This record gives sequence, C-alpha cells and structure tokens, in this order.
Amino acid sequence: MHALIANPDVQFVFWAFVKIFIILNGLLVVVSYMIYAERKICGRMQGRYGPNRVGWYGLMQPWADVVKLILQGGVHPGRGEHGRVTASRPRSRLCPR
Repeated sequence: MHALIANPDVQFVFWAFVKIFIILNGLLVVVSYMIYAERKICGRMQGRYGPNRVGWYGLMQPWADVVKLILQGGVHPGRGEHGRVTASRPRSRLCPR
C-alpha cells in the first residue's frame, strides 16, 4: 500500500482530482451567489425586496432552490387531460395520424 501511495503517478492523479473538486465547487458557489445578486438587483428595480425569506437577508436562497429542485416531482397530466395535452403537441400538428 505504501508503494502505491509513494507512486508519483498516483499522487499526480490524486492532486489533480483534489484541484478539480475545489475549482468546480468554488465556481458553483460563485455562480449561485451571482444569481442571488441578480435576483436582488432585479427585485429592487421592480420595487420589491427580492429573495429574503431563507436565511439572513436571503443568503441561503440558492441552497433552498437546490433543495426545491431535488424534491420537486415531475409534472404528469391527469388521465382526463391526456387528450388535450397530446393534441397540443407540435408533432401532432406536423405529422397527423
């Protein structure tokens, strides 16, 4: 096991994965808070507060959005609306049966 850890190729691959992990997670955090800033700015321009419900000044809003997206179920029409949904598809207009 010690020989495997001492192998320079294994060390290179390990540190490459660590660097990639840190960079990707840093980018994810930066992008999520840029979206938060965009929402706050758009909210102020429209005369409302923007995201302010989750956490201190809404700083946990990006994480709440992720949880909502994960827990959100798919949308499936009920049995009674199936005909209307199928008839409204563009494919059914282009390729009639």
